[in-house]
Amino acid sequence: MKTKHKILIAEDNVSNMKLLRDVLEHQGFEVIETYDGKQALHKIKELNTQISLILMDIQLPEINGIEVIKEIKQKEATKYIPVFAVSAYAMQNEINKANEAGCDCYITKPINLKDFVIKVKQTIKD
Repeated sequence: MKTKHKILIAEDNVSNMKLLRDVLEHQGFEVIETYDGKQALHKIKELNTQISLILMDIQLPEINGIEVIKEIKQKEATKYIPVFAVSAYAMQNEINKANEAGCDCYITKPINLKDFVIKVKQTIKD
């Protein structure tokens, strides 16, 4: 039996988390939920090689998403994990900050679910 790909979501908005979780679980992915930057870093450290993708909200409590992305991409054990920045901020300077931190894709809210699922599946191939 093939194992489910694990996707870590760092999102402090409960309704956004539920939407992402429901969509991803419907597609057959296992979802790990974190609600702030510190919690996300702890889970990533704990599960690093098991995570196939990270969805990172930019505006997070404790440690913001940009700082979390920088930390993920600087560590040897986690720098290979694809990170999608997910944010309501669509301004170019915010997108640039996320890209400079090392994010692999920038998704703006509200999320186009069809495009989102396509991007996730293109990133996570069996």
